[in-house]
Amino acid sequence: MLLVTIPGTNEQVEAGAGASLARAVSAGCPTGGINDGYRSYLDQVVMFKSRYTVRWIGDGPYGDVRWWGGVRYVRTSGLGMAAIPGTSTHGDGLAIDFAYQQRTWLRAHGTAYGWFNTIRSEPWHWEYRARNDTHKGDDDMSVDDVRIGLGQMFEEAAARSTPTGRALADRITNVIWGYKNTNVATGDKDAYFHLLNPSVDAPAVNVKALAAEIAKLIPAPTVDYAALAEAVNNDAAKRMQA
Repeated sequence: MLLVTIPGTNEQVEAGAGASLARAVSAGCPTGGINDGYRSYLDQVVMFKSRYTVRWIGDGPYGDVRWWGGVRYVRTSGLGMAAIPGTSTHGDGLAIDFAYQQRTWLRAHGTAYGWFNTIRSEPWHWEYRARNDTHKGDDDMSVDDVRIGLGQMFEEAAARSTPTGRALADRITNVIWGYKNTNVATGDKDAYFHLLNPSVDAPAVNVKALAAEIAKLIPAPTVDYAALAEAVNNDAAKRMQA
């Protein structure tokens, strides 16, 4: 899971959710008011145990009973429900708790960007569903979207690279910033400078074109069949000796 920080906050979300939020903000969703995003498993455990108490009988003051790890818990806190650790969409980076100003905009426009209020009793809790994001394929994205996309491409390059991965990363960096690979037709190279200088206004970047150019540098997975055959033979020999 690739996490990105929501600009202007200390909160993080999954990269796709962050890109969607950036597009929503560009379309008019108010900024600020983000109360909670990604929550680690440990954070969820702490929250859950602060709101639920082990009780083997009774439903508690809120009638909220949960079983976790074979133990029966009853909510004793008025701060609201908490998901069983390991089941919260906050743990997947796909949920954000929004303030009122964002919720008003999201109720009118959020579904087109993949955002849904999934818990009726918690109007602040919104979850991102990529399959419903009709703006996911927009060509012209903000600088924040490009940063997120680049992070995903670096992850892919690292996952597919050979021991020459460091050189590959350097080549990708050169393409992004447009400093050395001057023959790469990726469009407005000035836009890359702004990625390093977010305080300066930057033009929209066609992230699809940029991704296509970088993808040319990422080698396709290859199989060393000779080495594979040798490994199989060695394994067979060991089994025969056993």
